Amino acid sequence: MPATNRRVQHIAGEMLRWMLVGLLLATLCVSAQAQVVTVTVQGKISDTTGAVIPGATVTAVNSATQLSRSATSSATGDYQISQLPVGEYTVTTEKNGFQKSAKKLSLTIGSIGTVDFGLAVGEVKQEVVVQDVGEVAEPTRTMVSSVIDAQKIQNLPVNGRQFIDFALLAPGVKIGDSTSGSTDVIIEPVTKLSFAGQNIHYNFIAVDGADNISTASGVQKYTPSQEAVREFRVVNSSYSTEFGRAVGGIVNIITKSGGNRLHGSVYEYFRNTKLDAGSILASTDPVTGKKLNRLQQNQYGFTLGGPLVKNRTFFFGNYEGQRRRESPYYNPIILSRIDDINTFKEGIGFPDENLNVIRNTDYDNVFLRVDHTINQKNNLFVRYFFNHGTLKHYSPLNDGFDLPSGFKSNDSKDHSIVGNLSTTLSPTLVNELRLQFANRNYDFPTETSQPHLEVANQFAIGVNRGNPDYYREKRFEIVDNLTKNIGKHTLSFGGTYNWVRTTESFPLFYPFEAVFVCIKATDAPFCGGSNLFD
Repeated sequence: MPATNRRVQHIAGEMLRWMLVGLLLATLCVSAQAQVVTVTVQGKISDTTGAVIPGATVTAVNSATQLSRSATSSATGDYQISQLPVGEYTVTTEKNGFQKSAKKLSLTIGSIGTVDFGLAVGEVKQEVVVQDVGEVAEPTRTMVSSVIDAQKIQNLPVNGRQFIDFALLAPGVKIGDSTSGSTDVIIEPVTKLSFAGQNIHYNFIAVDGADNISTASGVQKYTPSQEAVREFRVVNSSYSTEFGRAVGGIVNIITKSGGNRLHGSVYEYFRNTKLDAGSILASTDPVTGKKLNRLQQNQYGFTLGGPLVKNRTFFFGNYEGQRRRESPYYNPIILSRIDDINTFKEGIGFPDENLNVIRNTDYDNVFLRVDHTINQKNNLFVRYFFNHGTLKHYSPLNDGFDLPSGFKSNDSKDHSIVGNLSTTLSPTLVNELRLQFANRNYDFPTETSQPHLEVANQFAIGVNRGNPDYYREKRFEIVDNLTKNIGKHTLSFGGTYNWVRTTESFPLFYPFEAVFVCIKATDAPFCGGSNLFD
């Protein structure tokens, strides 16, 4: 075979091989759904004339934990240090024949900060002036996002101390309704976000990079308390490839970790009827004439964090509890026709409706996180979160459209444990491995066994078949991300496996269900026989 043909075949074979590799990498990139919980610092090293300096050593040191990572500038003077924990860093650059330079900066979740250095010719000095550049620019970022940092979480007021409410500060984000506008499958006492008017079930919420969406409700489960959250990023649109599974918006939350200083706090926040103004939506008991506007809420807890082994192993823990008592809300039709409703119920042998019930919203949650530097190339964190929620006298419909005979009580237990291992395989190759085990028990029994009787668009009595009596969810998630720096280019690819098993039990039509047009035939001429009393 002529040498020319062999050379052409060799070139064609090499092209085919690289095309297959590129296709594989593209496939992995598209399938990656991991949430970024780390940060990256990058830039260019040059002298005062603008000429690039290859071979310079760049070192990033975390101010709180003294975690250190290094890289060497390339032939074009570029450097990049990826997979760093969120926080404040001092980045130092040095090269023989040039003066040492250092800059201090703050890197928020998912950021890719650019820090360039211009080194002056001269001797390396023992004392180096550190320039504080604060937050750095991110010229490579294309997605629309906002960071809610620790200062905002700590200082801005928020009703109920649901820190995720701060996502409403981002443009285009508002509180959304449920899918049908009337019913949620299960009650999640969390803020339901809508991005650009989209369905609340189109979002993705992650805590420390781990999936925190309930498969039953389609919204986020309980999250760690405000005191245990460091910061979070709200991503509105133009997601990068690692943000999969969402057509609405993304909220990426990271939790606090300990440092070399021992620190802690004790707190309590309370509200009650005497200190708060009465709600204009508060109902009035038609029997006693008193306002149904009771409110008593106490939220309390403590935090503690610090070193187990200085510069190497750190811990952070938090406990928070809530005890809340409040009156339910009833729509005007229920309040004005409660006598007719009770007369009907007495006629078929059921007890009267008692509107003066008190709703309970209680929880206790525990959070513990340990960060450990195994060696210069491996960093590990493990965190555990447990929440026990107790809800009593809750409306399975949107509040105000059902009576106490249709209320349900809830006892839920959420467990999750997440481990994250970051490994520096080489100065230009970093791997991140993440595992999650989660388990949820959600009991949602009805408070009565009365049949479901509904007057269309007005109110409902008895068992609601749209809600499960119990719900179980087990989850195992594994995520791996690999980042390779090649000169000015960065290749990132990875994948995720998310195994979920759920078990649910619905009451369906037990004992039976009936829907009527109105309460009495005299209410409207079109009622006919489709009314409660006939």
